[in-house]
Amino acid sequence: MSPTRDYRLDLVKGIALLMIFIDHVPSSILSYVTLQSFAFNDAAELFFFTSGYVAALVYGRTLREQGFAAAMARIYRRGSVIYAAQIILLVLYISAVAAIVWLTGSEEYIGHFRTGAAFSQPASAALHGLLLRFQPVYLDILPVYFLFFLLLPFVLVVLRRNVWIALALSVAIYLGVQLGAWQLSTFPYGGAWFFRPLAWQFIFVLGAAFGSGALTVPDAGRARWLPVVAWCIVGFGALVMGSLTLHEIIPSIPSLLFVPLPNDKSTLGILRVVNFLALAWLARHYLPPGDALMRNRWAHALIDCGRHSLPVFCEGVILAVASHVLWLEWQSGWLQFAFTLFGIACSLALARVLENRKKLARKASPAPEDGARALT
Repeated sequence: MSPTRDYRLDLVKGIALLMIFIDHVPSSILSYVTLQSFAFNDAAELFFFTSGYVAALVYGRTLREQGFAAAMARIYRRGSVIYAAQIILLVLYISAVAAIVWLTGSEEYIGHFRTGAAFSQPASAALHGLLLRFQPVYLDILPVYFLFFLLLPFVLVVLRRNVWIALALSVAIYLGVQLGAWQLSTFPYGGAWFFRPLAWQFIFVLGAAFGSGALTVPDAGRARWLPVVAWCIVGFGALVMGSLTLHEIIPSIPSLLFVPLPNDKSTLGILRVVNFLALAWLARHYLPPGDALMRNRWAHALIDCGRHSLPVFCEGVILAVASHVLWLEWQSGWLQFAFTLFGIACSLALARVLENRKKLARKASPAPEDGARALT
């Protein structure tokens, strides 16, 4: 039996989206309180894991009840929305950079946002943009997300047959990336994708394994050692990364990060996975039930963000571009702080508007809500 939808998933995804935006704003003091400042992982793991979980929950039900063809049709319909969002966002992004160059008179922004190819060889940039190989700054998440949706129908089938085979294949591919093999290249310089899809698929597939019900989360009653292990892992990450954060703020405070650790973000270092799993278990164990969250105004607002993750993410990218311009032009930490709060307010407002519109549409048409909408 597949698990039922839990509002905690939307809450975590909403938090992840706001953290992604905050981390994208340069020199924002709020970045010192996001996950990256006190853990080996950051919001990206939250986003991809919850996305895999909800996708398996929604489309796995279609696979069971209507078969593979119907599930694939629904998944690819959703994938086409993600692809279209990436292309539209790319066009808006290039247009925004062109407007910034025109307004400021500085062509340095073209290189700053990695958009040079769009102006020097627009035809090639357009082609590779359609192929998802042209990835300016911050436009490297949705291409990976889209590829995961292309593979999702087959992942769900294997998970349904044998979860351990699915996880073994995923781990083998993940290890291949860690050993330096199997990477996709970008345009125009041929470098690897920042988010290596063949590495990050592991966290998505792991989320799908739990979302499909093929894996269950052990609780403290059956494994009394779990809380101790989880808190030790989270505490170690907080101690090391917290000391590094404090060292950046106050250089006289020493950092405890003495040697390089296996927590590279591009290849999803193993330490990131371990830290994330510990955090995920603690969040599931200690967060209140979904109904209680819906009664809290702020939690409800974050849940709305998680429900409408695609438009909220796209808005955050455009606002992040504006934040870079503000920083490079004025170098004001207070301005960045104020703009970060403004961006968070915009995200919450957009999510509320979209949620209200969805409720009005549901009242006008009493047909059952399409579960795929939960992934927007």
